[in-house]
Amino acid sequence: MRNPAIHITRQNLSTILTELGVDIKIIPELMLKARKYSIKNRVQVTTKAKAKKKSDRSVESDTQLLEKFNGIYQSCLVSHSIKSMTIGKMSPQFLTLKEVCFAAKEFSDLNNMGYETGMRLYVEIGIKLLGNKFGIYRLKSQALKILEYYQAKALIASDKDSDGTDDTVTAWVQCVKVFYHTSIVLEDDAQRAHFIHAREDADSLQAEYYDWMAAQFEKWSYLNTLPAFTQLYGDNAKLIYKIFMTKNHKDNKTKEEQEYFTKVKNNETTIKTKTAVEEARVKQARLCGSV
Repeated sequence: MRNPAIHITRQNLSTILTELGVDIKIIPELMLKARKYSIKNRVQVTTKAKAKKKSDRSVESDTQLLEKFNGIYQSCLVSHSIKSMTIGKMSPQFLTLKEVCFAAKEFSDLNNMGYETGMRLYVEIGIKLLGNKFGIYRLKSQALKILEYYQAKALIASDKDSDGTDDTVTAWVQCVKVFYHTSIVLEDDAQRAHFIHAREDADSLQAEYYDWMAAQFEKWSYLNTLPAFTQLYGDNAKLIYKIFMTKNHKDNKTKEEQEYFTKVKNNETTIKTKTAVEEARVKQARLCGSV
């Protein structure tokens, strides 16, 4: 039941008592006695009618959106045969459901989706990521991972050189065998997005995919652990590749030069200048042309 409260000035109280025929001399005593009943847990909000209407519409809109999300959430659970209690306004999970609802709303806005589509996709990805650990409380903490997963899948779907990405993955698998003598496959299909970024960086330097991966593995091998997927690309990965190629004399693009520096490394010949190597190649080409 409601328990109404009033908040008026002393002058207005005096006017009311006079109209009721009550001696206004009791006002000091009345106010003194009323002080111990002063309300401390209520806040009076005053606003303009226009602002109040806007606020009311916002609350109504949020309520409708929450009801829509709750329906979508329950529908997804049913479709995946996940048993769960229905969440109502008096349920202990209701506030968490509200937080997840607005996280799903933000996800939809960021990816330019309608709320029906975006919210359903948000819950579906959450179910996929959490597996048998799924629950409304755990779903609350998955906002960033859900967004990253969706963006990774979108990148994979738009990959313009999927064959090159396949080769990059193959190079990574080969490096795992060479450096750690074991075999590993990708656990998550969304991890392929990292190899798209790695391929693009390797292509920007006209690098062989195996050389690119070997450089990253060699750099981090002292930790006796695989390089993180995020370490396979970026400015630091480019620098690591350049150092690797220089150190191993692989920065010389032609086969002749690579063979030459291999011989030097093995003390099979004396060092010639790069100009001399170029002159020898031109001479060879002329001899071939005269045949």
